[in-house]
Amino acid sequence: LREEAIALETLNVPNTNIDKNKINWENCTLRRWINNTFINKELKKYIEEKIMTQYDKNNYGGHGWSHIVGVIDRSFELAKKFNLDINPNIVYVVASYHDLGYRKDPDNHEQVSSEMFIQDEMMKNFFMICDFKLLLYSRCIFIP
Repeated sequence: LREEAIALETLNVPNTNIDKNKINWENCTLRRWINNTFINKELKKYIEEKIMTQYDKNNYGGHGWSHIVGVIDRSFELAKKFNLDINPNIVYVVASYHDLGYRKDPDNHEQVSSEMFIQDEMMKNFFMICDFKLLLYSRCIFIP
C-alpha cells in the first residue's frame, strides 16, 4: 500500500498525509477515495442502509458484517490486480450481496443471495439493463 500512497500523491488525491510506513487498508486514503469518488452515492447509501445492515443477522458462520466489508475490499483489490475494466458500482454490489442469503440457507446461500439481488427492485434504479444482464449472465451473481 506504500506504492498506493505515493500514487495518490501523484494523482493529487486529498488527505494523503498518512505516514507511508504505517498505512493499511483500513486507514488508506485510496479506500476512502474509491468509496467516495467512484461509487454512486445513492447506491452506496442504499447498500449501507438496506443491505449491509442485514449482515448483523449473519453473526454466525463467519458471514457477518466484518466479513462482507473484507469481501468488498478484496473485490476491489482483485479488480485492480487483474486490471479489470469493470464498473466499480457492479463490483460494489456483487460483493455486497455475496453472502446476504447465509442466514436464510447457509448451505445454498450463494443461490439465495442471487435471488435476493434479483428480487431487489431498487437495483433497477442503479443499473442499465445491459449492466443488470452482465451481473446475471457473467455469473458475477450466482445463477444455478
